[in-house]
Amino acid sequence: DSVAIERAPQQSEAVKSKSSSQQVQVAIAQRQSTSSAANPHMASEEAVRTSMSTSSQSRTAIIPLAIARVYKLPLVIRNSALHTISSLDTSTPTSYLQQQFSPQELQQNVEVKFPRGGGRIESTSNDDDDEIRYVVYNKDGELRRTLVVNESGKVLEVLKSAAKSVGDNNIKLGLGDFIFYSVLVSKAAENSFAAFVACFISILMGLGGTLVLLAVYHKALPALPISIFLAVVFFVLTIYCMSPWIEVVWQAPFYV
Repeated sequence: DSVAIERAPQQSEAVKSKSSSQQVQVAIAQRQSTSSAANPHMASEEAVRTSMSTSSQSRTAIIPLAIARVYKLPLVIRNSALHTISSLDTSTPTSYLQQQFSPQELQQNVEVKFPRGGGRIESTSNDDDDEIRYVVYNKDGELRRTLVVNESGKVLEVLKSAAKSVGDNNIKLGLGDFIFYSVLVSKAAENSFAAFVACFISILMGLGGTLVLLAVYHKALPALPISIFLAVVFFVLTIYCMSPWIEVVWQAPFYV
């Protein structure tokens, strides 16, 4: 009985201490809610800080040293264990830019940090040849280029396949272009053979000039203006200048 009597006060004291600690926690929570209600900007500032820390942590990536040198990205010094290059200078984040590395060292991966508000580089694998490629995005998330590092440590840009590039660079003429060409040549042929030849050659000359401008400006150009202009000019010249002269030549006697 005496033992039971001694344990009872101890249990009551434990219950009291537990209840008092719960009351303290409730009071602290009430004070925090009161302070957040009194200072509504505090919660937003904490959220911004949290998001900034999260974004800053996500602004790092592991890429080859060769690509890091091309974009002059600073290294993350705190994770020096990831830098397996023994000769790498990690005294400052950008001190490695002044060093010279072998092709094998340029292929090694390092952790870099991207600038705030800038683009990012992500690694992908090609299903065809299991080659690791590095995709460069701008600050808006648009794909800019795809890079690879060859065995000599050089950074190369992956271009489109030959078939796709040939398909994209095809020269296309619309049906309306052929209709205008055929109408003009047929009207010239109704007048005379000389006018037909002049219009036909003029259209070919206009197409050649359009192709030259296409190679210069690298964008879609209309195929009618130059060809139609030259054909009309030579058609008029042939009607009023060449045809009368040709008739005079045919009427004059010709001796062999």
